[in-house]
Amino acid sequence: MIALKTILKEIDPLAFDEALNMNPATKKQYAVKQDDEDRKAMDKKWDKINAKIKHTQPDYEEPKIPF
Repeated sequence: MIALKTILKEIDPLAFDEALNMNPATKKQYAVKQDDEDRKAMDKKWDKINAKIKHTQPDYEEPKIPF
């Protein structure tokens, strides 16, 4: 990991420094991994959607989560 940081810093020092100083909202845009809070918020949205569908279609079964 340190080697990758060193290489990126050598390629474009200004862009590297800008990336280190990004605000959290901008960092989130480029994030590779979803953080726990975002995951929980998204799961709550899906729970509401599934509940609405179950209310209108009693035989509805939630799809299996692939992870």
